[in-house]
Amino acid sequence: MNEKILRQLKEIQIQAENLLLEEEFNPEKLKNFFLFSEELNSVILKTTKNELILELVNEIQNTEFKKMIENSKTVELFGVDFLGLFRKHPKLFFVKDLISFLRSKYASIELLLSNG
Repeated sequence: MNEKILRQLKEIQIQAENLLLEEEFNPEKLKNFFLFSEELNSVILKTTKNELILELVNEIQNTEFKKMIENSKTVELFGVDFLGLFRKHPKLFFVKDLISFLRSKYASIELLLSNG
């Protein structure tokens, strides 16, 4: 199971890097990234007892940026408003910060898991 999680951790970091390199976000890619993140967190929580890893997952789940985006009327990943407003909206910078934050947390989790 640990090997599968390590592959998923590498994959989510690659997805994050690809999203950060795009000039305009693709709503479907963002939606898939955040869904994958939630699923990965769930698997990690079920399979590890390492306190440092659990703390990192907790940081991911409780991030202020994520709450801000989820509660925003103009940055709604699953809604119609997203297509027109999001690309030019200032919250775009928060999304980039969030993706970068998540990428670094997943890299830390990967390091901890791979070192035992």
